[in-house]
Amino acid sequence: MFSIKNVVALALSLVLIAGISHAGEKKIAVLDFEDAATTTQVQKKDDDGRLQNVKINKSNIGRAVTDMLITELVKDGTFKVIERGQIEKVLNEQKFSMSGLVDTAEAAKIGKILGVSAVVVGSVTQYGLSFSSTGILGIGTKTSVAKVAANARMIDTTSAEIITAVEGKGDDSASGFKMGDYAAVDDTGQVDALLGNATRKTVTDIVKQLKDQSAKIKDSFLNTVIAHVDRSNKTFILDAGQNIGIQKDMTMYVIKVTKEITSPTTGQVIRRIVEPIADLKIIGCDKVSADAVCISGKCDSIKEGDKVSSAK
Repeated sequence: MFSIKNVVALALSLVLIAGISHAGEKKIAVLDFEDAATTTQVQKKDDDGRLQNVKINKSNIGRAVTDMLITELVKDGTFKVIERGQIEKVLNEQKFSMSGLVDTAEAAKIGKILGVSAVVVGSVTQYGLSFSSTGILGIGTKTSVAKVAANARMIDTTSAEIITAVEGKGDDSASGFKMGDYAAVDDTGQVDALLGNATRKTVTDIVKQLKDQSAKIKDSFLNTVIAHVDRSNKTFILDAGQNIGIQKDMTMYVIKVTKEITSPTTGQVIRRIVEPIADLKIIGCDKVSADAVCISGKCDSIKEGDKVSSAK
């Protein structure tokens, strides 16, 4: 039977949890894009300046586009992006694929383990160059045009629904003198530069569109409290589980309120500044509770009633 004192303490604890404030993180993970573009032949000069047909090595295009996309998303700052190393570790442990070939259900499951609100998957659908020439008697101008296109889908980790689907496109071109089989353009450096510039434009286009849809993504906060401490086994039971999105292998943080900011007009607390004191790893969960172990920080100072959040 609860006493009035216990009821009041519980109510205050719940109020503190509701009032925990972080900088509105929209946490996402980006999986490697699929190489769906067909292999394209391009022309490059040999050592004698003669044009030769060469196939583009597209084996790493998807990964390269993914790396560029992650970099641009981080620079933009709209989203908090999970590091590739952390994603690969989880995928290896769970035996998932890193590529854009995963379906929406798999992507949502990966996202829950990573503690993110959304997962971005996609495909590179175009990657290559085309050529055109003008002039007479084999003398004139040769123009090279690089075109890159990719699509991206942002998947909600709670519902496994596609939040938004976007397509980015980019191109770049260069012209030079051509006489017969000889040309002043199309060397290896220029081909790489054209494709690189077209890829950057494609990625920039995708980032802009994803940013425009950011309001559809829920902030990545999961908040609960420590319900039980088992000192002998060094384990903890959380007062929430799958009902709020907690999943096995997720990392959560025991936090404490370091400062309360009150409104000068109303006197009410409008924000609470918090700091993490320990990191927890979820080792199991059911619908209403979760088991965790402390993996770093002040593990011995964790006590029942301490606040736990997915946001650090």
